[in-house]
Amino acid sequence: MPEGLLNVLVPFLDYHSYRKSSKYSESIHQNKAIFIFLSNTGSAQIVRHLFSLWERGKKREDTRLQDFEKLIADGAFSEKGGFHHSDTIQTSVIDHYVPFLPLEEVHVRKCLERAFTERGVVSPKKEMIQEVLSHLTFGPEPYNLYSMAGCKRIEQKVAAVVYGKSTLQSRNVV
Repeated sequence: MPEGLLNVLVPFLDYHSYRKSSKYSESIHQNKAIFIFLSNTGSAQIVRHLFSLWERGKKREDTRLQDFEKLIADGAFSEKGGFHHSDTIQTSVIDHYVPFLPLEEVHVRKCLERAFTERGVVSPKKEMIQEVLSHLTFGPEPYNLYSMAGCKRIEQKVAAVVYGKSTLQSRNVV
């Protein structure tokens, strides 16, 4: 998104956006819209910060929104992209910055279970799960706590494992 494009939204997001009602001659708030901006801005900083919290003994599920809001706002303002030096950030009209925290292996395993179930494998063997996990990338080194791609590509990896197992089984039956 080109820099400055989101500046056109500031009047719609601004808290002082009132108009005079002709019928009742009172001021009413005209902004009843909710804007949701999705971005991967600051993702590297989020992972680093979450990792530093982990090093200090704080678990992912124990983090709070406040642990990341300033980090995301600063990153969005500084990084090249639609929010770079944007008035939407400078004028503080964005209410919340919600981080998309990286998934840990426990979360990825839940995605794996669902993907296997959707392929008709209700109770996948540990070897099947390990095979898929071996094809996924985790980081940062050397701890490999977080999935680098979340649950993306899991469907394809599970499909390959299920297809490979069914092909082997059909060969053994013949």
